[in-house]
Amino acid sequence: MPESDSDDDYINVEDDVDLTEWRKRTEHFPVDGYWKVFDVFAEDEEPVFCAIADDLADIHANLREGLHFFEIGQMEEAIWRWQFTYFSHWGRHLTGAQTALHQFFADQGGINNES
Repeated sequence: MPESDSDDDYINVEDDVDLTEWRKRTEHFPVDGYWKVFDVFAEDEEPVFCAIADDLADIHANLREGLHFFEIGQMEEAIWRWQFTYFSHWGRHLTGAQTALHQFFADQGGINNES
């Protein structure tokens, strides 16, 4: 992690995430959530239910954290945080939600399919 000038540069945006607001924003989505295993290489991994609203809230929080550093001119810190949190956290939320929505729409014959 790049050196930070002070402890004041730390931002915890997850405290600001309003999950109720994200649930309202996604209430008209055709899919609320999906089942997923986190370790796709473990034979005994039990699937867990993931909510798309939770996914979007977590993605937003992680991206916003990097954006804070970008806006105060700490580009290396911003890039480091985006990359680190992508591989350690929000990337899994992104690919999980994307896969669920892709499968839903593919099964329906597309986004604008009237059938």
